[in-house]
Amino acid sequence: MFFLKELEKTIQLHPSYFGPLIRQHIHRELLQKEEGSSTGKYTIVCILDSFDISDGKVMPGTGSAEYVVHYKAVVWRPYKGEVVCRKYPS
Repeated sequence: MFFLKELEKTIQLHPSYFGPLIRQHIHRELLQKEEGSSTGKYTIVCILDSFDISDGKVMPGTGSAEYVVHYKAVVWRPYKGEVVCRKYPS
């Protein structure tokens, strides 16, 4: 069954991405890392919106920054007895 869920992810960003387009870089990293991934309880199908991005915290030694991103996503979670049809490539 599909659900709309609010989730949180910590994104680490290299210093070369710092600048006026940093929010777009964070959003792109979120999409690349999370869409299609499975947490064990559910699978993230589609990220709809990142609605809150924290201030970055610089990591000592690397210069990278960590951002906590809150976002909404469509997730899928199978239930016991639920029938799922799938085609497997040959």
